[in-house]
Amino acid sequence: MPRILATSACPTFPSPRRPATLAGAVTLALLALLPAATLATAPALPLQADAAQAGVAAPAALPADAAAATGAATEAATADETATRAAAEPAVAPATPPRATWSGALGINLSYRPEYDGASRHAVVARPAIYLRYGRFSLSSGASFAARRTDDVVRGLGVDLVRGTRTRISLALRHDSGRQEDESGALRGLGDVEPTIRGRVSVRRQLDARWRVAASWNVDAFGRGGGSFADLQLIRDWALTPQTVASAAAAVTVGGRRYMRSYYGVNAAQSAASGYPVYEPGLGLRDTTLGASVRTDLDDDWTLLVGGGFTWLLGPAKASPLSTRSESWGLNAGLARRF
Repeated sequence: MPRILATSACPTFPSPRRPATLAGAVTLALLALLPAATLATAPALPLQADAAQAGVAAPAALPADAAAATGAATEAATADETATRAAAEPAVAPATPPRATWSGALGINLSYRPEYDGASRHAVVARPAIYLRYGRFSLSSGASFAARRTDDVVRGLGVDLVRGTRTRISLALRHDSGRQEDESGALRGLGDVEPTIRGRVSVRRQLDARWRVAASWNVDAFGRGGGSFADLQLIRDWALTPQTVASAAAAVTVGGRRYMRSYYGVNAAQSAASGYPVYEPGLGLRDTTLGASVRTDLDDDWTLLVGGGFTWLLGPAKASPLSTRSESWGLNAGLARRF
């Protein structure tokens, strides 16, 4: 009896070599699941790191991956270089057109020419040579001086309406002194042709580096009897030296009815006073001219011009009783200082 009570009252401990059936099973299951959970939640290491830890050489990168990596690096370097260059280079301001400046020439011009168109006697005439330019505007006494060798001289106060590399269109106003009766004994009894202001429209076309053609129309702006005339010219240039330019020109001039009667006509009153027969020309040719000139720069400031020409009267001008000679010639020379 006592033996049975003792046995039932004391707890029974499992043997260390055999775990209890339920507790041992649970414990073994937890121990088995712990490594799997740890591997599932741990971050994946790079392939190179795994290979290094394992002591195995890492495999080479695939070609596509290498190209993508190289391209990305090149684009990044190019972007950095462009940004650096843009920051280093200063911004360039847009070009502005050059501002207009003054230029010109001042001097004297001497000419030996007929007393009037058609006269047989010659006279020496001295006139100032003036040329001024500011941008598109110019002022000239008519002498062939210019501040730049490529400039054309438009007599009077002129403005360039169109100034291209080949074509130039200009408008000018100039003083026309007319003709005085006392200029020649052959004009006695004819009276004066009143001074006036002439308007001139001219067009010049550069055909090539040497040839150019020009045309102009001149009109009496105040209607004082001067009438109108037009001319056409063909000009040829030669650059003899860097400082010297030679030019030759051929021109023909046509006079309007009023112009021809004022300068070549004789009305009834003039016929009675002068003894010339009455002559009333109409629209027609006035003359043709051949001329040549040489302009040379003596230094940076001074320029010299010499020239001459022959003129032949044509049509109504040649038939006028005032034209004692149908051909004439003239010479001119000038010296000017440019600025």
